[in-house]
Amino acid sequence: MGLITKQSEKLGLTNKGTYDTLIDCLTKHDLPYTIDDFDIEELLGLAKLDKKNLNNKLNLILLKDIGECYIHSVDYSEFIDMMGDV
Repeated sequence: MGLITKQSEKLGLTNKGTYDTLIDCLTKHDLPYTIDDFDIEELLGLAKLDKKNLNNKLNLILLKDIGECYIHSVDYSEFIDMMGDV
């Protein structure tokens, strides 16, 4: 959740400051928010197995702001571009 929110905020898909608020909340409740040894190809492979994967598109659930989410559809190459600079 943290990783996708950070990237979507960079792309203007999530309101600025949402990532910081999310991380503050996760930290306050001792919940993890980082991924060690991140591999985009492995993540894409797992994402392709998800039930929200339709017609070679991933339906990502993104935060617009805290408490407000929406579905954002991307094809596989867009997902790699979106997550590639992590």
